[in-house]
Amino acid sequence: MSYDRTYICTSKRRNGILERRQAATLNLSEHFEIIYNRLQAEGNYVVLVAGGNSCIEEQFLFVNASLSQEFYDRGFLKWETFIGDNDEGSGFAEVSLYQGGQRTDTKSYPPSKRIKAKK
Repeated sequence: MSYDRTYICTSKRRNGILERRQAATLNLSEHFEIIYNRLQAEGNYVVLVAGGNSCIEEQFLFVNASLSQEFYDRGFLKWETFIGDNDEGSGFAEVSLYQGGQRTDTKSYPPSKRIKAKK
């Protein structure tokens, strides 16, 4: 399956997550592909399908099942899309957990409200 964006867990980034296009910009494409192929074969990942009017599908690959479970439980929330000044996010039409290459759980998540910083 082809995704709009694919992310891998890697020690090459401070936050531990590297996106394919970002890897190309940082001259890490070869590193990305090596890690991607290994993680894809292991099959521990989460797929996010944006809700609302978005049709973005993103794949997040992890080095083990416990990290993918942790991301599935709550980690995905910071990836919600907010368009422009809209205070309501897109939510997620689908959040699916794959472990060992098999989908083990799936859920949807309603749109959240943007938290505004106090001035």
